[in-house]
Amino acid sequence: MKFSAYLATNLTPEWRKQYIDYKKLKKIIYFGCNERPMNQGSNVEQITEEYLTKFEEKFFSICNEELGRVNDFFLEKINESKRKFKSLHIEVEGFLREIGCLAEASRSRAENFLINSTKPLREGKIASATVPRASIAVKKDTKTSLLVSRVKPLNGRLSMALKRRLNKLRFNLSEFYLNLTFLQNYQTLNHTGFRKILKKYDKMMLSTNGIKVFLSQKVEAASFHTNKQVAFMIEEIENLTIALDFGNRSKAMNRLRVPPLAERQSHWSTFRFGTWFGMSTFLVAIIAYQLLISSVNPFRISTPHPLALPVSRIFRGYLLLILAVTLLGLNVHIWRISGVNHVLIFELDPRHNLTSIQLMEIGFFLFTVCASGFLGFLMMSVSDHPIRYQLIFPIGVTTFLICFLVNPFNFGCKTSRLWLLRILSRIIRAPFCIVKFADFWLADQLNSLVVALLDLQYGICFFVTLGSRLSNIESVQVNNHNGTAIEFPPDVCLEVSNGIRPVIACLPAWFRFAQCLRRYYNTKQKFPHLVNAGKYFTSFLVTTFSTLVVLHRGSSSQWSFFTLWIISMVASTLYTYSWDLFMDWGLLRRNGYKLLREETVYPSKYLYYLAMIGNLVLRFAWTLTVSVGELNLLDSDLLVTILASLEVFRRFIWNLFRLENEHLNNCGEFRATRNISIKPLFKVNDEDVEDDHDDDDDDLQDIGLSSLSTQRNKLRKSRSESYKFKDTHIKKLIYDEGENDGNPIQETSVQSADITDFNDSLIASMPWIESVLSNRPSSALPATEGVTQTNIHVLRSQSYLEAFHDISDFQYDEFDGKVGKTSEDSIRNSFSLTSGIQYDEYLLTPIRESDV
Repeated sequence: MKFSAYLATNLTPEWRKQYIDYKKLKKIIYFGCNERPMNQGSNVEQITEEYLTKFEEKFFSICNEELGRVNDFFLEKINESKRKFKSLHIEVEGFLREIGCLAEASRSRAENFLINSTKPLREGKIASATVPRASIAVKKDTKTSLLVSRVKPLNGRLSMALKRRLNKLRFNLSEFYLNLTFLQNYQTLNHTGFRKILKKYDKMMLSTNGIKVFLSQKVEAASFHTNKQVAFMIEEIENLTIALDFGNRSKAMNRLRVPPLAERQSHWSTFRFGTWFGMSTFLVAIIAYQLLISSVNPFRISTPHPLALPVSRIFRGYLLLILAVTLLGLNVHIWRISGVNHVLIFELDPRHNLTSIQLMEIGFFLFTVCASGFLGFLMMSVSDHPIRYQLIFPIGVTTFLICFLVNPFNFGCKTSRLWLLRILSRIIRAPFCIVKFADFWLADQLNSLVVALLDLQYGICFFVTLGSRLSNIESVQVNNHNGTAIEFPPDVCLEVSNGIRPVIACLPAWFRFAQCLRRYYNTKQKFPHLVNAGKYFTSFLVTTFSTLVVLHRGSSSQWSFFTLWIISMVASTLYTYSWDLFMDWGLLRRNGYKLLREETVYPSKYLYYLAMIGNLVLRFAWTLTVSVGELNLLDSDLLVTILASLEVFRRFIWNLFRLENEHLNNCGEFRATRNISIKPLFKVNDEDVEDDHDDDDDDLQDIGLSSLSTQRNKLRKSRSESYKFKDTHIKKLIYDEGENDGNPIQETSVQSADITDFNDSLIASMPWIESVLSNRPSSALPATEGVTQTNIHVLRSQSYLEAFHDISDFQYDEFDGKVGKTSEDSIRNSFSLTSGIQYDEYLLTPIRESDV
């Protein structure tokens, strides 16, 4: 796989613009290679050299801009992450202490020695102190945070309030962990992108300055590559999660499991999807053939069967809902391949959610069940079986669907079903709870399923009145058998005079109307919330006038109400259509591309114009009820079925562009994970977290080449030797841990630490010292004045300890401070914290036997 495709597959969609523009840089290289002068006479070498020099300067300046953009975004994100990390750590430790599961940290002789030996420093009497710690003594098993070792088993059961707080903390840690993995992936992908593009530049432009100069001096010295704080915070979040699971590491790591970047389908799921799809196709063909040849056809007025039309309405409601689920699976597939992060938009669990294949599998499975039940009813209706036995299939399918939706057992996509029921409960309580995107999105889906909701109401009424209905049918059949022609009584479930069906038709619009009012109550913004509420208010007018038309049918006022219904339908359709384009889809922007928006996700611009036209046509599909329905050119139930299916398909198109617009809004805010609410138990001082923005605004200096050659290798060598990359603003060189041990590193800043963090950091980082001091007396030795070198305050001390005479080099740690050059024998390593969050910086010097 080419790196450009690999980058597009593995990047975080919301940060897409902040990654290295690999394709642009590659096009620049190919353009420069194709424009290289050829056959210019005797001085071709000189002309080529001048061209390559100028091109190199321009190319490196573009790379420097890309590097600056990547580095600035990383520094912004790392500072945001450090603030969240600090608050989370304090809140978790406070919670564990509150429930009595956190033991107090006990200090050993070694820890007391360290605290006492640094007392002059903490009291401000000296500027530095020596804190020796050997890197060779820090083993892997000692890096685990001491917070985990202090966690005690839970005694008793937690109250409901504490359980909710515990779950909230676990949720916050898992989301923050996911965000840190995205940030770590951002580091890796950008460094790989710079390395590959510079390697390609050296290959195409006969140079070695890309890898040897720009990569080594600029890219590998940039903060986004050298910063190790992300890895440190990832390790600490793992420790905090283990602490919240009371030491159960496997359970905690399963909670923090990072989902795959690409959607991975199981072969078994794909096989089931294909099976149900094939069976559904076969059943549709059989049902269509049966309706054509059978006398029992619910869409024929002359159908003699009394239950054909009621049962078909019941199954129509089920099939419309199943069609919506199936098309939602197709929506998810399109969102996935287009980079629209629907998991974040719906605030789903990124570790447990249904894929597109699974959604379509569920849709076709339920369609197979419903189609089988309807086919069974058609087959039995043409036989001599009693009517009571013919209802076995609709009753059985209804029972199965109810059990499938509400079964409490852990199978049949329990997590997704609970999510759906929870969102439905929030929709019903719309005016009294905060509205999220998933709430009003699902309420919008219900507005396209009004016919399905009316069919569900009809099904409930049908089964409630089934006894009286069967007795009426039997009496009519007996009278007809005796020669007395008696018609069936009118269907009470279709009556609108009792007001049940009009209320059901208005419920979806009411849900959205109430949500808009709630959004206005929370934000105090008249636009767009009150204007959006007006859109759904027009639906109340449409339902009201259509009900009045039915109630006054045959009277002189029927046409007056019919005219009002037409006017309200036209106004509502134009209102909703304009809102779809301008607000929901974000189109018709002045700064956009030909009535589109400034940025689009889907590749073809024509799709947007087709969607705009298709949405308009499907919005006005209700006019068929006036032209075709009133003229009796088509059965009314068949026409309603067709129009309801078209509305579900229109909502499928609406979903594509509605979530695209929401995704672009998230990209504008660089939001890649769900928001976490952090309420620290103690006040967090933001000044304790140092910003890592460096002031490097480096520009490439003039590039010169001295020697010429006719051969490629000689040209490479001459350009590599003569090229000097001058950068006077690089103030620090940070190396990868374990790779550059012993390299001189200059320290540029020292962070003044809080005393508590100072002590806890020492305790957490010195578990090995107890064994060293087990047989030796401890004593604090006097310290001397610190040394100042070129405005760089280096923490040093002349306190020496005989116990460390065999240790030749020591290490220091950095979290908030910047790392620069220090003594040649100094190396660094990360360590975990006990209870403090501040990652303090110390510079340690080796102990010499002559100093003891």
